[in-house]
Amino acid sequence: MKNQIIFAFALLCAAPCAFAQKNMKDWSGDACFKNATLLPKPKFYKADFINVEKDGHGKMPWYPAINLKKVAIVCMYVRDIELTKTQRFADATYTTSRSTTEKGVDMIGDAFLAAIPALKAAGKAQGTEIFTIDELTTDKPELRKIYDEFEIKASGFGNALTNLDKSLTEAGGKSDGITAVLANTRLIEGLVDDYKFAACMGNLAKALGVDAVISINMNVASASKAINAESMTLHIWGPNPIAKKDMKYVGFNGTGYNEGLYYSGLTFTSKKGVPIYTIGKKKLATEVGYDGLSTLVGNLYTNSVTRMDDAKKMLAGKK
Repeated sequence: MKNQIIFAFALLCAAPCAFAQKNMKDWSGDACFKNATLLPKPKFYKADFINVEKDGHGKMPWYPAINLKKVAIVCMYVRDIELTKTQRFADATYTTSRSTTEKGVDMIGDAFLAAIPALKAAGKAQGTEIFTIDELTTDKPELRKIYDEFEIKASGFGNALTNLDKSLTEAGGKSDGITAVLANTRLIEGLVDDYKFAACMGNLAKALGVDAVISINMNVASASKAINAESMTLHIWGPNPIAKKDMKYVGFNGTGYNEGLYYSGLTFTSKKGVPIYTIGKKKLATEVGYDGLSTLVGNLYTNSVTRMDDAKKMLAGKK
């Protein structure tokens, strides 16, 4: 038996906020951002850069050489996370689930799309121009063809971890529901810092003529009395900022030279979920509001780039 609710809201992965939020505006505050999960690691230490070299070796970029002037949004989506509960009574097993209708996910997607100007403004403040894929490929059908036909690959290890994560999520009573892919982009998913996946994303950026590409997404889920935002994620990949030299790069499983690399990212989550709609009698939904959503989106980019700047400072004195 399926109990469908018109809307549902969540976002993707990571460390929960230490306190509950009443609405999105509350969630977007700086205090909560201190509990966000930054990728590829929550915090950088000098020891993390022991194997990061100026010759372009390894899975991490030589951050001082990165200069983001032009960036493209290549993936944007909202996904409903279907919640399933199984109960046993005597000899019978009953399974119920909550999910979002396609119309509901589309409506949330419209609100997410409306936050793109905030993302662009955050980029401009960092000296970066951010384009949607449509803006980038207008009157350039050859670029659109490159984007539409670009093949995304992952390593065997990356695929295994992705499948394991999906199995564990489903075992916990959650599964992927309806996904609304936005801004005329493709659904691009993978283990973000898997070396083959990152190489593909970096090569995509190079093929599109930009310094980096962005993926941004939200997941959504319904509780019994509210439709909650649960997490939001932004990732940045780009070409290896160090051109490959005429030398032998020693390494295996991605520790040699990679054409593309994972630059930075941030996953922002709320432990109990942030209500966007409350569910009343007769399952009627009342909007709590999207105020703060644009701030969240802008802060995702700003904090991700700030992390890259921190890495630049730590590498500045390395010989």
